[in-house]
Amino acid sequence: MRRPTRTLAPAALAALVLLSPATSHAQGVLTARVTASVTGEPLRGAEVRIPASRRVLSTGDSGTVDIPGLLVGRHVVEVRMLGYATRRVEARVESSSPTTVAVTLDVDPVEMAALTAEAEKRTWGTRMLESRGFYDRQRLGTGRFITRDQIATQKTPSMPDLLRRFLNMRFSDSQNGSIQSTSRTPLRGTGRCSPLYYVDGIFQFNLDLQTINPESVEGIEVYRGSSETPNAYRQRDARCGAILIWTRVR
Repeated sequence: MRRPTRTLAPAALAALVLLSPATSHAQGVLTARVTASVTGEPLRGAEVRIPASRRVLSTGDSGTVDIPGLLVGRHVVEVRMLGYATRRVEARVESSSPTTVAVTLDVDPVEMAALTAEAEKRTWGTRMLESRGFYDRQRLGTGRFITRDQIATQKTPSMPDLLRRFLNMRFSDSQNGSIQSTSRTPLRGTGRCSPLYYVDGIFQFNLDLQTINPESVEGIEVYRGSSETPNAYRQRDARCGAILIWTRVR
């Protein structure tokens, strides 16, 4: 005997839909209001995170931000802002109306490393020398290289004095760059032999070394003869070598 088939009435079907698991995914809106604990002023640009949902938003001018689409229930709210201590609070989101959570942040000063004008100059000078190929040529092992650290240890009043100390150069005329070669001078040639001079990559004709302050020099390159001088600085007669002076003047 076949049993009679039961058919659910439309009202019963509607009741089953209302009782389905989908009701557990109801959503609501969370409004976070962030203020400074000492002054009570709203904090603009505070970062509000909901770790469970991976949501990250920032507060506006009023120190508030709305976070829609959160599942109903408890959520951890994490608030961060530069200069303030990070804070975590709990908030319960309801589907019936927006939930507001107030978060106050305590000042937490950020310690910055002490900066000096000299350190800034050195950093800029290093970048400048890198961009001019100073360190690339130094790694090739050709030529003599004098760095800012070496120059600072000498405390010489003039460029001729600086070159005398490092290169044992002997100047026949203290007002220009011509030198009298000796057996100890690292530049080739006999008798009066003047190297090519470049300042910040620009060729200098009849350079007066007295016009260059050693304190303004970041690095010096010295090359003995034409074969040792880089191609970029060999457009002229380089049989007596070349001296490249790089300054810290911007």
